[in-house]
Amino acid sequence: MNLVSRNMLALIGSIFLLGLFSNERSFAQTSGNAAWVNPFIGTADSDTKTNWGTAGGTYPGAVYPWGRVQLTPETGIGANRGYHYTDSVIYQFSCVNHYSGYPEGSGGNVFFMPSNSSLPGDSMGLVGRPFSHKNEQATPGFYRVVLDDDGTELEMTTNARSGMVRFRFPEGVAPKIYIGGAGKINVEGTEVKAEAWNSLFRFLQKIASSESVSDGVLVSFKASKKSETIIEMKYCCSSVSWEGANKNMESELPGWDFEQFRLNAEKAWNESLSVVQVDDERKTEKTIFYTALYHSLLMPWIISDIDGFYRGADGKVYQTKGSNQYGAFSPWDTYRSLHPLLCLLCPQVQQDIVRSMLDVYQQAGHLPSDPMTGNHAIAVLADSYAKGIDSVDPAEALVAIEKTLDYFAARTPDFQFYRERGYVSADFPESVTRTVEYTYDDWAAGHFLSTVYPDSTNNRFSNAAENYRNLIDLESLFILPRKGEDFIKHPGNQGYKEGDKWVYSYGVQQDPWGLINYLGGSEFFVTRLDSALSAGQILFDNETMLHIPYYFNYTPYPEKTQYLVNRIRNERYLNTPGGIPGNDDLGSMSSWYVFSALGFYPFCPGEPNYSVVAPLFAKAIVHLPNGKTLTIRKEGKDIDNCYLVEVLLNGDQQTVPQLSHAQLVAGGELTFKCSAEPVNAFSDLLYRDKSPEFKIHAASVSKRQVSPDEEFWLRYGLSNSGSSGTKFFYLQLNGNPLKSGHAFIPANSVVADSIAIRLYKPGKVSLTIDGEFTQSVEVLKDKSIPENPYRISELQSNVLVPVGDSLSFSFQVQNITGQLQSKPIEVSADCRVVTQISVKLEPGEITKLSAKIKPEAVGIHHLQIGNQQVAFKQVEKVTEALVLELDATKKGGEEVTDLSGFSNTVLHPGIGVDADFFQVGTQSHLEIPASKSMQVEDKSMTMSVWVYPENHDQQSQDIFCQADFNVLQIQGGAYLNFFAGGWGRGECRAALTENWVGKWHHLVGVCDDEELRLYVDGQLVASQKVAHVPSLADESNWTVGRNVEFPGTRIFSGKVDLVRLYQAPLSAEDIQQQFANDRERFQMNK
Repeated sequence: MNLVSRNMLALIGSIFLLGLFSNERSFAQTSGNAAWVNPFIGTADSDTKTNWGTAGGTYPGAVYPWGRVQLTPETGIGANRGYHYTDSVIYQFSCVNHYSGYPEGSGGNVFFMPSNSSLPGDSMGLVGRPFSHKNEQATPGFYRVVLDDDGTELEMTTNARSGMVRFRFPEGVAPKIYIGGAGKINVEGTEVKAEAWNSLFRFLQKIASSESVSDGVLVSFKASKKSETIIEMKYCCSSVSWEGANKNMESELPGWDFEQFRLNAEKAWNESLSVVQVDDERKTEKTIFYTALYHSLLMPWIISDIDGFYRGADGKVYQTKGSNQYGAFSPWDTYRSLHPLLCLLCPQVQQDIVRSMLDVYQQAGHLPSDPMTGNHAIAVLADSYAKGIDSVDPAEALVAIEKTLDYFAARTPDFQFYRERGYVSADFPESVTRTVEYTYDDWAAGHFLSTVYPDSTNNRFSNAAENYRNLIDLESLFILPRKGEDFIKHPGNQGYKEGDKWVYSYGVQQDPWGLINYLGGSEFFVTRLDSALSAGQILFDNETMLHIPYYFNYTPYPEKTQYLVNRIRNERYLNTPGGIPGNDDLGSMSSWYVFSALGFYPFCPGEPNYSVVAPLFAKAIVHLPNGKTLTIRKEGKDIDNCYLVEVLLNGDQQTVPQLSHAQLVAGGELTFKCSAEPVNAFSDLLYRDKSPEFKIHAASVSKRQVSPDEEFWLRYGLSNSGSSGTKFFYLQLNGNPLKSGHAFIPANSVVADSIAIRLYKPGKVSLTIDGEFTQSVEVLKDKSIPENPYRISELQSNVLVPVGDSLSFSFQVQNITGQLQSKPIEVSADCRVVTQISVKLEPGEITKLSAKIKPEAVGIHHLQIGNQQVAFKQVEKVTEALVLELDATKKGGEEVTDLSGFSNTVLHPGIGVDADFFQVGTQSHLEIPASKSMQVEDKSMTMSVWVYPENHDQQSQDIFCQADFNVLQIQGGAYLNFFAGGWGRGECRAALTENWVGKWHHLVGVCDDEELRLYVDGQLVASQKVAHVPSLADESNWTVGRNVEFPGTRIFSGKVDLVRLYQAPLSAEDIQQQFANDRERFQMNK
């Protein structure tokens, strides 16, 4: 993004903010750093492309720093619950349990809503009331909105455990308020008590009457006769009791002075946000920064009452040992950036958080577990201890770590396998992700132990820190799923959680130098990673990518980190509702921005070090809790000056792109001198002593005389006197590049290896490897020229061709003779030559050609060039875009036959061939290996299947899917769910029908350029807009009855038939017609 477009976004952002506040009522202006916060950032789908979750997931409502109570609107219900900036109605307001940044993090529990007199009571929470953003205001600790239908206004503010709402009902509007979603409710006097979270609502005005409505009550108040009616309400909750809730309310919100409470919340936020004081003229960047800091101070939230009591993980009541008790942990999301930020900026809070985690261990027998994968509370403890957090008792923490790992090993088969073999087999779900993350947790545990007991020789974790290496495929140099000794070479998303081979091959934080060595050394590592980032194969959109831009700091090319981080800051974080690149996930993406804007980032939590880049601002002062200040200056103020010339800490030049935690908390002056052009700012490399030391030994060839295209071998020896690693070597033919290869050599080892060679041009030639060990070879003349002098490879074409269009195809051709060849290449369709392609190639020359032909008829055709063949289909109607069709009544003998014409292979373990349907379950399923025709090459597709569920399992069940990428499933026993291009693009859900079990149903999922649509029995039941055009191609196998990414889980039990996949979006009429054509067959076969 150039500076002009950036400034345009700044203008839009300013208009976006100011437009919200235009209203006849005037309000006190927010002051201090809180005035820079825009709570609407992250409340819409990301404005930048994402793969793993597009919604920012934040909410605009009132909340206190780490507050348990969050009063915020919800503009969606059911599957789309929460607040979405693009919506124009509010269904209700919720009070607690907003996991900021989760996909549905803006949705909470315990609801209230002013009633519109035209709506029946039972519709409360089910019918939205219109509003507009021009009548909406949000600042830290305060939210206000006017409902457009009758002008009712709501204002709300909070403290840590309580909140207050002021309702203004216009003259003539009956003051009624709905309270619901809170379990059993009791109304008495001015109070409403609800059993959920011991919720307590208290009104200043006496409740005139109440009536029970759907999932709640509707309370009414006496209306003013000649003016608006103001109703004031307080809310509080407690994990212990209503008495605890009452204490919270009386202590935090004494009296009924709403404006004072609002100012108290603003003051609390200004105190929290003043830990960093930015001195810079760029308003947009300051807004993004302080909003990111604001979002970093919401989670985990306080769970103890004002008197210190709380309900623990075992259900018992305890007294907190610190200032506050914290809960709602999700270490997978927060260990990378959020907790390290709290260690630096808010160590007192982090101290209580760590103490709270250890209390969970004491109460439950294990540390807080991850909702995702791994045991990353271990990393939080290790990092906090390394950075001086006092509440970490090392002896207690080490016991907690050991017990936690033993607890999960006894209950998690994949972790048991990992402990025994050093990796997770692809027989288990998310095998690569789990291996990489278990390895990191082992490293964190081992590093913690060695830090506490540096002289100990009994560290069972010391070797486990390198277990990720067991999944490095030394041929492709990717971290891949593995079964036994075999790697899955084209896994797609199989084996990965929110990622793929690109993301997780760079997912190692604790051993960057080891990973670089294994993946071919700095040059290859940098070239491939830089290319993947530039091409969008790796997008910065999720926690798993947070450290990746900093990887170049561990190579001789730190300027690439400087450039990339600056680009991410400027292009992927914006002052707009879609200004967060993906789910903020409890502040993880926001805390990355805070770190990176300041000029450093904790590459590997557990190590008390930070990887450096140029800061964003001209000056920022960090007010450290120890009373010291760290002043960060950037010299070279232009926004594009991202390249470091020199880094000075208190005048001392830094020789490597790294600073320690001890250096930062000691305070002083940190100066970054910057340039618009890359320069070598550092005189040394990080961990230079951990590199391999390769040497090539004597080389020889297997033959001295060869014919053109005859394979022979160059044999050589390789030694490595340094760390284990992969050596890339390069062959030269007469001094010119010929080919390259690579070999893995363990530390302090010698290996013998060889590389296959084919030569073509007759004559004597010299071969060298890395410029050494010259070998002479004579290439003889051709004894005879073969009828086909070419080797054809990589033939590719479109799968579908609309009538009237030409088929585009391409292929690679090589002259395999020792003479110049100009013989035309024949192209055949359906065994008939349809065209010839002229070519002229020198001996051994390789080139890529492309051409087009015009198919003559609708239907399946076969294109052939040499020994290469591909199938394609010419289509006239959308319904002819069928690329898979499985019909149980039309099996081919003992095989299940694909009737689409593409003859896709169909595996059917456990499925008999004599039934009129496919019975799938724990012992049987259908699997279609990935093929060209099954790779959805456009932006549209349709998945169709008839199903007969045999039980009402409460677990999720995958009916028809391609890994966790294109999926038609039952979710949680309650919903039908469909997504295409990954769930992060958006999911389309509908509640299961009452007659779901024991009856045939026709399910169809359609994806086009703009939305997802879900049909049941010919009727549209749900639709969902997708924010960005998805990529629907994936390398994983398709399955019916289960998911290759989740072996042994998410199994659908029942009958299925007529499984169809279209590379086009069927219309509603097409689907209704398909249902009408098929239904008689399935009504007869019940």
